[in-house]
Amino acid sequence: MSFSLWSPVSRALAQASGAATNLEPDATSLDSWLAVAADGNVTVFTSKVELGTGTQTALAQIVAEELDVPFARIRMESGDTSKTV
Repeated sequence: MSFSLWSPVSRALAQASGAATNLEPDATSLDSWLAVAADGNVTVFTSKVELGTGTQTALAQIVAEELDVPFARIRMESGDTSKTV
């Protein structure tokens, strides 16, 4: 669960004006979680971090399976709160 003082409208206005650059990614927007590059590589943005239990590998496998993309093309970006939901 998260909390934000920014409404969707004020967030859009702030981003359009360039006034606010450190806004939390919108959890309801798919492009806050995934980025598909022109070469077919997929970057997954997640706040989950690897603690030795295989979380990153499991999430990458799920994304590869759901998107029908080879596992080698999945890149995990985790723990960076400026990029992840």
